[in-house]
Amino acid sequence: MFSLKEVSKSKKPEFTLNLGSSGDKEVIYQQPKFDVSNPVQEEVKLFIQSIEDNTDNDLTIPKALYSIEIAQKVAQKVQAVAKMIE
Repeated sequence: MFSLKEVSKSKKPEFTLNLGSSGDKEVIYQQPKFDVSNPVQEEVKLFIQSIEDNTDNDLTIPKALYSIEIAQKVAQKVQAVAKMIE
């Protein structure tokens, strides 16, 4: 993620951007933090837990089928791009 802030007089910025009449701005980069969980694995865990606890966790057959449909479309797009790159 990038952001702009006023140029600090106390330290030399690594990268600045001249915005004309607005003056120079320091460009700041902060690497976004991603959740390292596996959504499919989490869904399977919830499914197993619902069976063990005999509870409803909002996992329905139509939702599962829709998820599979989306996953197949993504896989098809990835394959098409991979063929274009080769």
